[in-house]
Amino acid sequence: MVLRLEEAEEPGRADELHALATKLLDAPGDVTVDCTGTPHLDTAALQILAALALDLGRRGRSLELIGVGEPLARYLALAGLDAVLRERPTATLEALA
Repeated sequence: MVLRLEEAEEPGRADELHALATKLLDAPGDVTVDCTGTPHLDTAALQILAALALDLGRRGRSLELIGVGEPLARYLALAGLDAVLRERPTATLEALA
C-alpha cells in the first residue's frame, strides 16, 4: 500500500493522517510512504508515522519512505527518527511506477 503525503505538512491534518494510519495498520501488506514534494512534516505527522512503523514491525510488516528530499532527511536524522522511518533507496522508486 502506498500513502502519498503531498499535504501532510499542513497544520490541522494530523487527525486525517491518524485515521488513515489506523486503516493501514489493519490492511494487509507493507506500507510505503511517498514523501515526494513534502519538504517538511510536523511533529504530529512524524509521531503518527513512527508509531505506525513500530506497530507494523510488531506485526512482521514494514514501513518505508520514498522520495525523501534533503531537508526532510536531515530533519529525520536530527530527530533520531531515521532508524525508525527508513528510506527506500531511490533506485527502487521506478519499481512502484
